[in-house]
Amino acid sequence: MISGSMMCLLLLISCSSSKPMTETKKESGERSVFINLKITADSVSKNSHVEELDKIVTMGHFDYKHVVTEGALNYLTCILYEDQVSMDTVVVQHPLYRIYEYMMDNGQTQYKEYNQKEAKFSLRFQLKGKTARIKIIEKLVGLYPKEIASINL
Repeated sequence: MISGSMMCLLLLISCSSSKPMTETKKESGERSVFINLKITADSVSKNSHVEELDKIVTMGHFDYKHVVTEGALNYLTCILYEDQVSMDTVVVQHPLYRIYEYMMDNGQTQYKEYNQKEAKFSLRFQLKGKTARIKIIEKLVGLYPKEIASINL
């Protein structure tokens, strides 16, 4: 019969890899970036401004799928450029123009748009190139798409 501590030791040995985790991450050359942003609406000029609050860049890879916001009338298209080449695109519901869905007493679905003057949102991307930049393009109902930010990572 094997004791509890011996069982834990055997489990740790069997689960360990031949290379340390940090060595494996360094070999891949991939980095993950998580960026927190704040968008504000200027009521006088009718322009939106994006400010980087903070970002975290770590070595390694994460598995993800970007969720494209379907049916949003107002949205942001965020394009990742690495070494001057477009590598990834994320479309998100505009943080200043949120649409909420709710159920009425009679069972019908209703939508309500809630406009804000300021909002925070986050993005994440997988990086492989030497230089990276995110371009943010705003699309509002009835207006042409407009670039509102370019952020170097």
